[in-house]
Amino acid sequence: MSYLALAKQVEARLSGREPSLAAPFAQDPKPTPVPALCQALRAFFAMTAREVDGDLPAPEEAQALLSEIRRLWDDVGPAFAKVVSREEAWAYYRETRRCPYCGEPGVFHDPERGGEPA
Repeated sequence: MSYLALAKQVEARLSGREPSLAAPFAQDPKPTPVPALCQALRAFFAMTAREVDGDLPAPEEAQALLSEIRRLWDDVGPAFAKVVSREEAWAYYRETRRCPYCGEPGVFHDPERGGEPA
């Protein structure tokens, strides 16, 4: 069988003409751990900034978010999660000009430098 014939056969199956094979692709996939970790970290950074502004999160909300971050951290692996977290923290700072860790505006307290401003 040629590659073209095989490609046409796969395309026919996935286009819905053979729903038994296309059905698993019709569902929304679960997010992979890295984008989910980035999203959870962004929520944590925003929660920290809101707290500085006087909008205290509910303890259950904070605990649930930290549990999710912990779970995703384990799913991704500690070494890679550390890199992802650092990159996400810097991206958050560049966009908001607020420290992702303390929520204060104008400075980034870099944990790699012992919390000193970067």
